Amino acid sequence: MEEQDKLVNVHEKLSDFFHQNLKLILASVGIFVLFVFLISFFTYYKNRKEKQAELMLIEAVSKKEPVEALYKVVKKYPETQAGLEAGILLWNIYYNRKDYSHAAEYYTRVLLGKVQELHAQAMYHKGLAFYQLGKFKEAIVSWEI
Repeated sequence: MEEQDKLVNVHEKLSDFFHQNLKLILASVGIFVLFVFLISFFTYYKNRKEKQAELMLIEAVSKKEPVEALYKVVKKYPETQAGLEAGILLWNIYYNRKDYSHAAEYYTRVLLGKVQELHAQAMYHKGLAFYQLGKFKEAIVSWEI
């Protein structure tokens, strides 16, 4: 009998706790659900944007003269992986054409992107572009970082 009384007592305390804190519990659950929804929406939007950028990049690369199309990818989707890859392709095109001022511009755009793996490569190529332009101080600064 004593165990049954303990069980009833625990149940009553638990029931009282939920009745007293029902608004707080419901608000906490609501905030959690809203938070999960916002994260899911942001992830969906980001993935959708990345997919659109990738499709635009594929279309740009398949063109005979891709410079203008690649520029559009960089301009429209600068914070995506595809936008950064388009910038890398543009810097290679301009560097191979010996248009070092445009090459340096795209090296800088890649550096402003948030892909850490590309940072060292971009700094090296930016330094090469400055070297070819005769801007030796800027080249050295690029290589030192």
